[in-house]
Amino acid sequence: MQNSSARIKKVTGSDGDRHDHRRGFGADPCRSRLVGTLDNRRTTEIVVTDRRVIYVHGFVQRQSIEVHMNQIESVDVDQSLFGRLLNYGDVTIRGTGTSYEPLRAVDRPIALRNEITAR
Repeated sequence: MQNSSARIKKVTGSDGDRHDHRRGFGADPCRSRLVGTLDNRRTTEIVVTDRRVIYVHGFVQRQSIEVHMNQIESVDVDQSLFGRLLNYGDVTIRGTGTSYEPLRAVDRPIALRNEITAR
């Protein structure tokens, strides 16, 4: 189970609300996985604005996903039993056409989904 926290930029939307969605952090028995998890925490950002959703991950190998709000068809949340207990899960953003963007191990995935679909 890979689960990490992330540095989040707080963005003020047009309505003045602040959005803060951090990735979850769970107990990891292996020290090397813990170090990797802490590294993911520092190198992942999720930003929700009134126009788009931006997901940036990685330090050396950088991955950036940007989806405009008017191109989003649905937002799905997948949570395991531990994910429900610890409040983390995977969020999948499905866009128009064949766009399919999974966001792994997101803290408070229901709140993130509600934030995206409310716009």
